[in-house]
Amino acid sequence: MEDNYIVYVKTDTASRIIAIEGGMYPPKDLTGWMQIDEGVEDPKYTHPQGNYLEKGLIDENGCYNYKLVDGVKTERTDEEKGSELTVIENASRIEELKQKLAETDYAVIKIAEGSATVEEYADVITQRQAWRTEINELESA
Repeated sequence: MEDNYIVYVKTDTASRIIAIEGGMYPPKDLTGWMQIDEGVEDPKYTHPQGNYLEKGLIDENGCYNYKLVDGVKTERTDEEKGSELTVIENASRIEELKQKLAETDYAVIKIAEGSATVEEYADVITQRQAWRTEINELESA
């Protein structure tokens, strides 16, 4: 007699499938998990993490590939991923800009400590203001 394996998923508030477990290693705590399928001796059931979702959990851009519609996994369209991709791109750009701010902190520290003047670092200060403006715009988008 073959063992029966269960496939569980977790979704976010937009019904996107954000995690998949089950098979030979089901979640210890099923809180928040939903059963979507079951089967026997097939890798998609025994090891669903890497075998159940044909296109994988996320795409090359970091967007979730599937959503749950009436208990059934459904592939998300490029249009559905569009707003998510914008959020991912904005977050990446914000991190890049924050890194640039961190790399130029030395200038404002020198000014604050009195070992440099605003005039000496006018270009850096202007650029930092532009980076902060862009961060604010991206965060409010």
